[in-house]
Amino acid sequence: MRSALRSSWALRATARISADAIPRGWPRPPPGARAGRLPPRTSRDARPPAPAETCCVTTDAPPPPPTPELTPDVAAVQDGVWFLDQLHPDARPLTLRRSYWVDGDLDADALRAAWYAVLGRHAALRTTMPTVDGLPTRRIGPARADAFAVLDIRAVPAPAPSGDLDVGPLARLTVLRVTPRHHRVVLTAHQAVADPASMSVVAAELSTAYSDAIRSAATAPLLSRCDPFSDTALHVASTAPCPAASGGAPYDGVIPADPPPTQSSMTAEEVIFDWGPQTQSAVQALARAEGVAVTTIVLAAFQVVLARHSGDDEVIVALPHDLRGPGRERAVGPLSTLLPVGGRLTDDATFRAHLRRVARCRRDAERHLPFPRVVRAVNPPRPPDRLPLCDAVLATDGQPAPLRLAGATVRELPSRVWVLPVDLLLTLAPITTTLAGTLAVRADRMARRGAEGVLAHLRTLLNAAVRDPDLALADLPLEAPRQLAVAVRAADATTVAPPPDRAVTALIGDCARRFPEAIAVRGEEESLTYADLVARASDLAAWLAARIPVAGRAVALRLPMGPALVVASLAVLRAGGHVSWLSPGDVGDRARTVLADLRPAALLIADDRAEDQMARWYRSDQCGLVLSVDTVARPVAPAPLPPEPAAGTAAYVAFTSGSTGRPKGIVQTHAALTQFATWLAHTGDLRPGARVAQWAAVEHDPALCEVFAALVSGATLVPVPSRVRVHPERFLRWLDRERVTMLQTVPSFARELATVLEQDGDVPARLTHLFLMGESLAADLANRLHRALTGSRLWNLYGPTETVAASAYEIVGPVSGERVPIGRSIPGRQVLVVDGRDRLCPAGVTGEIVVRSPYAVPRYLTGAAGRRSDDAPFRPLRGLPPAAAPSVGCYRTGDLGRRRFDGELEHVGRRDHQVKLAGHRLELAAVEAALAEHGLVADCAVSPVIDPDGLVSWLVAFVVPRDGADWPALVASLRAHLRRRYGPVSHRTAFALLDRIPRNVGGKVDRARLPDPRAVIDGVGGAGHGLIEDAVGRIWSELLPAARIDGWCDFFAAGGHSLLLVRLAHRLAERFGIDVSLGDLMAAPTVAGMAAVVRVATAENGDPTADGVSGAAGQPRRWEDEHG
Repeated sequence: MRSALRSSWALRATARISADAIPRGWPRPPPGARAGRLPPRTSRDARPPAPAETCCVTTDAPPPPPTPELTPDVAAVQDGVWFLDQLHPDARPLTLRRSYWVDGDLDADALRAAWYAVLGRHAALRTTMPTVDGLPTRRIGPARADAFAVLDIRAVPAPAPSGDLDVGPLARLTVLRVTPRHHRVVLTAHQAVADPASMSVVAAELSTAYSDAIRSAATAPLLSRCDPFSDTALHVASTAPCPAASGGAPYDGVIPADPPPTQSSMTAEEVIFDWGPQTQSAVQALARAEGVAVTTIVLAAFQVVLARHSGDDEVIVALPHDLRGPGRERAVGPLSTLLPVGGRLTDDATFRAHLRRVARCRRDAERHLPFPRVVRAVNPPRPPDRLPLCDAVLATDGQPAPLRLAGATVRELPSRVWVLPVDLLLTLAPITTTLAGTLAVRADRMARRGAEGVLAHLRTLLNAAVRDPDLALADLPLEAPRQLAVAVRAADATTVAPPPDRAVTALIGDCARRFPEAIAVRGEEESLTYADLVARASDLAAWLAARIPVAGRAVALRLPMGPALVVASLAVLRAGGHVSWLSPGDVGDRARTVLADLRPAALLIADDRAEDQMARWYRSDQCGLVLSVDTVARPVAPAPLPPEPAAGTAAYVAFTSGSTGRPKGIVQTHAALTQFATWLAHTGDLRPGARVAQWAAVEHDPALCEVFAALVSGATLVPVPSRVRVHPERFLRWLDRERVTMLQTVPSFARELATVLEQDGDVPARLTHLFLMGESLAADLANRLHRALTGSRLWNLYGPTETVAASAYEIVGPVSGERVPIGRSIPGRQVLVVDGRDRLCPAGVTGEIVVRSPYAVPRYLTGAAGRRSDDAPFRPLRGLPPAAAPSVGCYRTGDLGRRRFDGELEHVGRRDHQVKLAGHRLELAAVEAALAEHGLVADCAVSPVIDPDGLVSWLVAFVVPRDGADWPALVASLRAHLRRRYGPVSHRTAFALLDRIPRNVGGKVDRARLPDPRAVIDGVGGAGHGLIEDAVGRIWSELLPAARIDGWCDFFAAGGHSLLLVRLAHRLAERFGIDVSLGDLMAAPTVAGMAAVVRVATAENGDPTADGVSGAAGQPRRWEDEHG
């Protein structure tokens, strides 16, 4: 039976963890804060209004006893529930619920008398927690009349939850009349006054009292009164922190999920499981052999599954633990806590060794209660939407006392978890002949299919572990070999289409013969038909073949996008060479490195003016040949051309910045270019009459793909003029004017387009295909584009340059989650997610994305002076069967990905601190090394700024200058230094001044201790930056007099706790006259972060300068974000 122990544990547990015990005598925070916001301050003597009507159990009952002094453990539980009531009042109430179906006669008057008898017996159920001076107090009063109600189910959809903490009632019994002989009885209690064990006690006592009431009409108390719950002899153990939970506690989520939604929700999704008697017997056999409980074996297996999903080698799972002492098992009150059980997992350890370690940790943890003190001692981060210190809970369904109503048949109705403050709650049903239970997950982190997948993983691993406990943890499977083999085959698209045997030049020639007068390239000054394009390219190809030995060699084209670049590219290919496109505006180190590594047969430029610095450098320093396409002599008579290039010969060389910051050359074949161009043309419905906007920068390989996809299909290529390329309003008007049908761009620019479309409503009439690539696509942007571009199909492309522009695609429909998948393999590729041993990762487990393809390059271009290529990314996979296609290469992208439980692929970030910014893939350590080369930099560290879409939008360089350095001059010098090395990346880098860079014991930068880079971008500096920071810092100093406070100090690390945060919020409300969100303060627990919260709140109140003083006015700045 699915009892209320499972269905109601969730938020009650939050209270026991997130609230810390409050020392007696401390002041209390502001009253009645709802929706996480602080109300006006009330008088210390304020009292809640008396209820309109109260009802005593008997006429001669003694007055309620005075509110007793609670033990610290119970006080911590109740204070925690109160805090959650302030923090999440809009969540489903913090209520325990038992629901029963009653078939037969029901005496409502007798049930009322029985209920009030139970209330009279247990002071906890008559307790209220009115807020006085900002913090909770406790009062025990008489039972309220509205603690019992009889309602008609046709008039009331559902019974009211247990009442407001200020006035109650906090325990309620409701009878819903369905027919005269059919009723639903609902017992509810607020988690501030009861726990699941209490509900079982109350149900049993209510049964006894009802039976007595049926037999007797006496008005005497039906049950003897017991001692107040606060006098219960609680089991209190050592106050030392539990070693199993003393470090490495996860708090970002033990199960990877989409980026957190704007409004986090604790709504739960629940899945029932029953693994049958065979699994149960095997688990019990191992439990007997090891002398442990069945729950300990499940706990050990659960930890391994969570470790695989999280990628963390230390996972803490909490178990509910009863605080009732011997002889007090039937006490009623909030008398349970959580028991954290953790431990480090190592791949070489066996499951048996891990099981024994878990059993030992569980025994040790029981000696380190109560848990609130463990939390205070460990002092983990306090995320506002989940429990600190643990992200998963394993509970067992106790055997509840059923409700028995004399003369009727009563059946307990199934219940479910409504709210969940952890990622997962695994509940085991009482062990009988099967292993069964439920798994509840947070709906904002995992869908139902994901929960079913986690359960399947746990079942597979548990069966393997009990079958052979001496298997190493790394060898325990989450999916059966057959499932993995099916997934590998499903991802293999290497043989979907035969490899092309013709080059793009031949296909473009076909188009010239079929559509000679169709416009191939539309330029600002002239347009070329297909016949003109092929004729001019043939002339130039003949001249090149006669004058320059380009066959088999590279030719660098430093030309703006337009007819001249297309003609020159086609000519080089037709002459047997291969092209490499360079930006005509790049005069920095990157372009010089590319030319030095490429060593082209010639550098083609628009004209031969001496002002072209790069051409002059290449001609003089590299002794290279520089030609102007405008002055090249054309042959008077037709000249013979070499044969069409073979499919396996080189077509182009693309360069990427690479993880080290040095561009790496990637040589792709004609087969690779033809295959991708024809696939893109087919996908984008390109044909004569279609028009392709050429938006990508010429030095990036997507530009090549756009150009040739248009030209092999007879469509028209329309280069985007530079004057409109980065202006969304002009760009959208240009798209409409040019009748563009296909556009390829990046999500960050698409977001700007979506904003303009939503404001103006003018949609490009003929745009039918929008391809997004180069960055992760956020769900909200995809949905906005769907709404704005109703006539367009949206595509999400993913892939590295090493496998031709893209390797996976997804046709994007309306997205319900937070991340758009990258979908499935493009024909000619097999996109897999593998672990460190080259094994396919099970669904839901993060690993490295690897692409196998006949179009994957075997190595990078050998650099200047014979510089060796880095072959590590091209190592073949050792642990998987070969792909279906022959001669398949392999590229390890360094990207992190995940195969979802529905089979779709997700891209979840970069490995080893690699980021992608402004189209460049960067290694943060390489940027740091470049900055450290500057003579006035003593130390530095670089952090990325993640925008709401999950994209890297900025870099923040934290710099420690050498003595005597002038900060503004140093920033300008560093920006110029980065501009030479990385080009446009320098414009997206802000600089912050620090006194020192935090480093770990190994001497590496401790990135977790760096300031939040978003604060630099948002204009929030360190302590002393502005008046708001000063005011927040002073309030901190008053509340935490012993702490050393600076702008980036964490409130909880400095000694604060949940309830002290309420006092701080009240002080901020008084100081600035604003409505402050407790959740916002918990999410930004630094002086700088809280100052940012205050700024937002003051702006919402119509005062963007906070009492008329800007945060930066007249203050010495400790950071600099001048953007050049």
